[in-house]
Amino acid sequence: MLEMVEKDLQKAYTITDKQERHTAIDAIKANVVDKFMSKIEENCEFNADQIATVSSIYS
Repeated sequence: MLEMVEKDLQKAYTITDKQERHTAIDAIKANVVDKFMSKIEENCEFNADQIATVSSIYS
């Protein structure tokens, strides 16, 4: 996972504006979640919408 995000995170942490930096980091997080969700869907009998629905119930 480190190789997926390391360079992007290093670049994001050089952004001096706090809001822009957090926006960049949030985008990186979303990208990681999307990649993992697609892998889960490939090997799971449930799709992302079903998982998100159950997750939201318990959040």
